[in-house]
Amino acid sequence: MEMDNENIENDGLSEETLEEESNPNRQQVEARIKWVTKAKTHWQDTFNDMRDNMKFARGIQWPGQKDSKDKETRYIANVVLRHLRQREAALYAKNPTAVAKRRETLDFTIYDGNMDTVMQAQQSLMQMQQMQMQMQQMAAQGIQPPPMDPAMMQMVEQAKLLIEDYQIGSKYRTKITAMGKTLEIVWRHQIGEQIPPFKRSMKHLVLRALTTGVGYVKLGYHRFNEPRPEDATRVTDLTEQVAALEAMQAEAQEDEAHYSEESAELSDLKDLTTKLQSDPEVFMREGLDFDYPKSTSIIVDPACYDLDGFLGARWVAQEFLLTARQIQETYKVDIDDKFLKHDDQGAEFTEEASENQPVDQVKDTHAKVYEIWDKHHGQTYTVCEGYPDYLVAPKTPSIKLERFWPFFTLIFNSIEEEKGVYPPSDVSLIKPMQVERNLMRQRVREHRDAARPGHVASRGRLDEEDKSKLQNRQAHDVVELNGLAEQDDIRRIIQPIPTSPLDPNQYETGPLDDDLLKSVGSQEAVLGGSSGASATESSIGESARLSSIGSNIDDLDDFLSDITKSASHMLFTEMSTELVVEIAGRGAVWPELSGPDVARDLWLEVRAGSSGRPNKAAEIQNMERIMPFLLQIPGLKPKKLAEKLMERLDDRMDIDEMYDANLPSVISQNGQSQVSTGDAATDPNQQGPEGASKTAVNQGDTNLGPRMPEQPRVMDPNR
Repeated sequence: MEMDNENIENDGLSEETLEEESNPNRQQVEARIKWVTKAKTHWQDTFNDMRDNMKFARGIQWPGQKDSKDKETRYIANVVLRHLRQREAALYAKNPTAVAKRRETLDFTIYDGNMDTVMQAQQSLMQMQQMQMQMQQMAAQGIQPPPMDPAMMQMVEQAKLLIEDYQIGSKYRTKITAMGKTLEIVWRHQIGEQIPPFKRSMKHLVLRALTTGVGYVKLGYHRFNEPRPEDATRVTDLTEQVAALEAMQAEAQEDEAHYSEESAELSDLKDLTTKLQSDPEVFMREGLDFDYPKSTSIIVDPACYDLDGFLGARWVAQEFLLTARQIQETYKVDIDDKFLKHDDQGAEFTEEASENQPVDQVKDTHAKVYEIWDKHHGQTYTVCEGYPDYLVAPKTPSIKLERFWPFFTLIFNSIEEEKGVYPPSDVSLIKPMQVERNLMRQRVREHRDAARPGHVASRGRLDEEDKSKLQNRQAHDVVELNGLAEQDDIRRIIQPIPTSPLDPNQYETGPLDDDLLKSVGSQEAVLGGSSGASATESSIGESARLSSIGSNIDDLDDFLSDITKSASHMLFTEMSTELVVEIAGRGAVWPELSGPDVARDLWLEVRAGSSGRPNKAAEIQNMERIMPFLLQIPGLKPKKLAEKLMERLDDRMDIDEMYDANLPSVISQNGQSQVSTGDAATDPNQQGPEGASKTAVNQGDTNLGPRMPEQPRVMDPNR
């Protein structure tokens, strides 16, 4: 009867209506998927240009060329790739230096910043204490002490308030300084823990931005047993293995036949379970995660008018290409076959193609998952194209940043255009010159082949044997021709083919190199070789190139500073004190309760120019100029000065192993113990404290600087 009632209730309702009732989120999910699909259509031409630029940089530079294997038939001198590698090496040559920066605040209400004021206040308190001791002694002797001076009492109270204000402000500054040092140590540790390495990934990001015009970094915080869609494409830690085990166990319960005793799936499940239970030293990490999405996987709201900060955009989505198994491991949702099927390149899998594919291959097709960050509502939506429900229910992002977006944009050729926010890449700027160079060199090859020596003869004068002898003759061979009579002139029978001579000026590539310098700032000497230009011309071109690179390095440093600032905010709010102490040591200082408040006062930023390749010659020259003035400044710290010198010289000498603050300089040590000469007139130990220096100068030691010649002594007649 219950079954009949159910059939009666569902009578007249379509299958689509029943599915909507079972999935109340269906309309919302379809609307959000429509956001993304319309935006992908809007940016389709831009994304296609990015893909073409990637292929072009690889070497697919001729029309109709499918891959790099058929390039042997056409000339390709890949100047684009050389430029990209040169620019990458110049922009990101080393790991940037992140330093803690404190927001400028007024930490004192009374103290004026002058230490003399504090010393005077302390003296006033000491005088007051002495007066109080004297008054106590007089009272003990039965003598009535004189009354305290009101002005003196007021001055003492002010001194107490000043010293208390100084102590509170100094304590806060000391705490912030220690916290900043702890933050720097934790940051360096987090950078060293990244897989793949941070430096390698950032250099690849720079190369991606030069190739496609834009590069992205996604900042996140990883905790154990919190799988993310990014983990499907890279090695992380034990989290991925645990997620795979849970998905296999759930699938084994639903499909027992597929996990029979003889199946390979059951063997994999047993092996993974045994590994996780028996391995005592598993790798589990917590901390910052840096992901580098493809330029075509970030879909931006078409209303955006500036990619730097996604100004004007209501939402930004990230596209993932995952299998049904990966979706189950990541989101704990079994989508079965309720999704639009795509191949591993993202192309849609049609029904005709599915029928011609093996069952196993169709089962391993991919689904497009979109993680949408909606700034307007302050939520994230995770949906799958074709699936009627959310993979993850709408939620507020677990990681809270001062900025809503976790994506950071790297752009070098930023422009101002109303309809297009994506800037041109270096590849698109060089592409016309590269195509023209390839075409000119190909024409030279064709011209050379067309102008190669050849001969003609009258029809019928030479038989096939004569032709073969002429074609295959060796050096100094005497060729006997059947068609050549004794009285015939060989020059009348066989004549050279007239050809057009090769004109080098017709295929000159010098103008292309000039255009290359004007468009992207690279000149021929940097790409290899020289056109014989004058030294002045080359110097001007190199100055222009360095100016362009310096500007791009500033852009990169600003980009990294934005990341480090948000990363420091995330560390303060997400990382526990116990983990910080484990990383930085027991002397680490970390905010206990007010992490967000501290993050507004203290953050990390990248030191300017620390990511690019330094100009060592200029830095050493500047140090040589300023060194004489530094040595005259009282209170200069010798160890710090030595460290700066080592940095400029890029020497790997450890100054901590060589420095001892209690020892005098080496010159002073040499002057304290000199070998006696046996003669009081020449013995340096008998000539006072300057004897060693005079002896060194007399022996030709010029390391002590210039010395004025001694002047003859003149007797004063008035004395």
